[in-house]
Amino acid sequence: MTGASPRTIALITKLETTNLGNEALSSELIRMSDDHSPQWQTLVLGRPRGLERFRSLDELPDAPDRAVAWFDDQVDALLRAYRLHRPWAQVARHLPTASPREPRVLVPGKRDLRTRGRLLASKLSSGRAWPRPASAPYFRRLAILESVDAVAYSGAGEVVDQPVLLRQLLELGAVANMGKPLFPVNQSVEVRDPRLLAILVHVYRRARRIVVRGNASRRLLIESGIDESMVGLAPDTAFHAAVPRAARATPTRRAAIAVNGVFGADLDGWTAVAAHLASRGYRVSFVSNDPWYDLEIAQQLRERVALTIEPPISNYGRYIDSLADFDLVVSNRLHTAVFAMLAGVPVVPVEGNVGKTTDIFGTFGYPLPVTQTAPGWERDACAAVDRAEDEAEALRALIPSRCAELRDRSRENVAWAGA
Repeated sequence: MTGASPRTIALITKLETTNLGNEALSSELIRMSDDHSPQWQTLVLGRPRGLERFRSLDELPDAPDRAVAWFDDQVDALLRAYRLHRPWAQVARHLPTASPREPRVLVPGKRDLRTRGRLLASKLSSGRAWPRPASAPYFRRLAILESVDAVAYSGAGEVVDQPVLLRQLLELGAVANMGKPLFPVNQSVEVRDPRLLAILVHVYRRARRIVVRGNASRRLLIESGIDESMVGLAPDTAFHAAVPRAARATPTRRAAIAVNGVFGADLDGWTAVAAHLASRGYRVSFVSNDPWYDLEIAQQLRERVALTIEPPISNYGRYIDSLADFDLVVSNRLHTAVFAMLAGVPVVPVEGNVGKTTDIFGTFGYPLPVTQTAPGWERDACAAVDRAEDEAEALRALIPSRCAELRDRSRENVAWAGA
């Protein structure tokens, strides 16, 4: 209706990260929501804090149906506690907040942050039973969520078997019980624990629309009982990132490798890949969209083969810009592969973990197959390097149009735009 006040949607996404891929996923979705859903005012929230009482999946009962019943009991207890705090929380939600609206890239290593989080949870819970399912400041957040018209949850990557997902699902269950439309978007569903998957499906069934970034995730949700008409498919929002400049027209004979420092960190295999690149006349660099996380394996590789470790970059736009200086990128980090494509550079994608690279590159079409990390994977990767060289001109011609198509389709993550 003309002149109607915009409704408010709370967009829950990662706002603190060491990973430039996560920064892009959140930043671009916020930007898209502002630009492509004018009937909605976007209120950006980070991950829930104050639910650290739920710090382990070991709390879940053994059977999926019992886990769902337990989950419903916890949601009810959370809402009962909220009602006791509601008068204060309703006032507190109007107070100024220092929470950022844009993601913040952290310098400390992710493992250090996780360790501090575990120590905090341990101190809070040691030696006594929790008198309530959440900390008092958390109820201010629930008051904010109660005040909005809808809630979107951006996985900003893959959702996996971790306590942070359980805490997020508890919050989504609470706001669903408040009658708020839910929009889970911008994610791969890689949950393998049958109890947690049952809880996720229990919550997502109540969503207005779900958008995932690969066919494997879509199949998993549908096979788990979610109506297929509810589950959309779109590239993740990192594909929406603007390209700072075109790739170099003149070959530089520089190649980059990006290796996840934990998943897929096969030192012998990556040594062989780097040596093969050098044998083809490339000067090899190590790059990363999560450099603090991958520094150790970069240093180990440098001890074995001649390569340059590129300095950390703390902004995904500048990182894309830097990748344009290479002729070829070999990566088992999904978003380094995505960013290289956005820079117009041919990529040899290698599966890192949980199958997300295979799912996304396979779903949206890329001429080179994703190298799977089975024994002997490095031979396949080296063969893909040779093919990428042979087809470099065709790949460079194809990539810009493919990225433009994926950029447009990524806007489907703003699932509330037409609601």
